[in-house]
Amino acid sequence: MKTATPKQWFDACAMIGGWHRTPPQFSTTAQLLGHMERFRIARALVFHSIAWMYDFRQGNAVLDDEIAAHPQLVPCYAVVPSATGETPELEHWDGLLRGGRRFAFRLFPRSHEFMPCSPGANRFHEFAAHRRIPVLVDIDEISWDDLWTLCRTHSLLRVIIGNSGTNALYGLFRQLRRLYEFLELFPQVRIETSLLCGFRNLEAICERFGAGRLIFGSRMPFWEPGSSIMRLQYTDLDPREKQLIAHDNLAALLDEVGP
Repeated sequence: MKTATPKQWFDACAMIGGWHRTPPQFSTTAQLLGHMERFRIARALVFHSIAWMYDFRQGNAVLDDEIAAHPQLVPCYAVVPSATGETPELEHWDGLLRGGRRFAFRLFPRSHEFMPCSPGANRFHEFAAHRRIPVLVDIDEISWDDLWTLCRTHSLLRVIIGNSGTNALYGLFRQLRRLYEFLELFPQVRIETSLLCGFRNLEAICERFGAGRLIFGSRMPFWEPGSSIMRLQYTDLDPREKQLIAHDNLAALLDEVGP
């Protein structure tokens, strides 16, 4: 067993803001930062609970205010199709990119009740694909059929598949037959690791598809980061592969975002 610890960690799945259940939750950015410091997580891709469970526009605005003074926190904006006029025009996102901002998008099709492969959604996915903006979606929020259609229709879209565990208790580790087909047929697809917890799942995916297809995620505050960190730290992967998964893969994706 190779126990070398990655030098840096970049968490792809962290949330701030309260939610309808009891703690754990990070009511403030300071609480998230304190947790990151405790586990030596250098950077995090963050969305806001308001954007998920209430109003994505308000949640995105609150997120910007909360993390503005903290460059180690990268915004992950919740987005919906533009049919109802709620969503900022694509020029808004282009303006942020031209101003040097780097960010990712997160889809909540089930919670926000929209069709992820509608014409309006496809227009947005096409934009994200050509700007190389990563798009995160949990399998709890989208059917496998819709996810297949999304990846097949937008082959350049950088999709990061995750799972919150709310509707699928055992997470992604029991979905390997499906995941392997996505990884084999869609080179831009990545898997977030927080619930990829079956025996030697990480090693098996790396052996077949390479370490570049995995993105470290903790799913704070719903899960403690220690379990995700330990699973990667104690894999039989070499130090370079661990560093790619822990930090470098996500950092490289965000570095390539641009107008």
